[in-house]
Amino acid sequence: MEKLSLCILLLLVSTPLQAQSGPQQNASPRPDPIVTTKVQPEAPLTISAKPHWFDDKIFEIYVVVKNVGDKPVTAYATTWLDLSLPNSNKACFIYSFPGPGKILQRDKSDGKSHWSNTNSENKPPQLEFATDFVEFADGSTWGMDHCQAKEHLDGYRAGARAARALFKSTVGEVGGEQFIAEISKGPVQSDVPVGHSDRWRDSFRSGIEGMRSRILRAYQERGLPEIDIELNRPIDASDTPEAR
Repeated sequence: MEKLSLCILLLLVSTPLQAQSGPQQNASPRPDPIVTTKVQPEAPLTISAKPHWFDDKIFEIYVVVKNVGDKPVTAYATTWLDLSLPNSNKACFIYSFPGPGKILQRDKSDGKSHWSNTNSENKPPQLEFATDFVEFADGSTWGMDHCQAKEHLDGYRAGARAARALFKSTVGEVGGEQFIAEISKGPVQSDVPVGHSDRWRDSFRSGIEGMRSRILRAYQERGLPEIDIELNRPIDASDTPEAR
């Protein structure tokens, strides 16, 4: 069975394609990495990738997905496989849109930059990108999900919701300043629900830490009044007012 290397990037702030800077100019005379995309005629997202060398070793690949299906998309995962390396493992990238208003609608696109390096002196790397998983606004999903994106998303969201409930209670009891002092000490310790996979449980812990980081960042950038505002923002595009 093919080994899978998971490189998880859960982006709770995903900006529209037109707002992204796009690829850098090719700064190297070397041939561009050879990039292909796996043919997936049944996929609700098309995928394209454009490579550019940043310098002699590092290259950027700008990957764009476009919703060509009938359902709006709340999250997706893509894979990256280096075909030029024997026994290469797939890298996975998982993305979640930041709120219900940012859902990827039909005919809309989302772009992300990936960076990597190569030790190859004789020929550029051969990279294959594919869509691995898609989550729709109605809760249904598509894809083989080699990346275990559903387990990751479910666990992360559960952890973030648990942290949000705990933080709201704590703020109400001790006030904003003491609350910030407490969560600034380090990661929040919390019981992880049993009966789930290791992947889910690891993501649950990540969700708790993600919520802690969001609150601290909001406080540092905009002060105490932002704590309550941030605690009532959606976790991501799958969140609903009822969950908050």
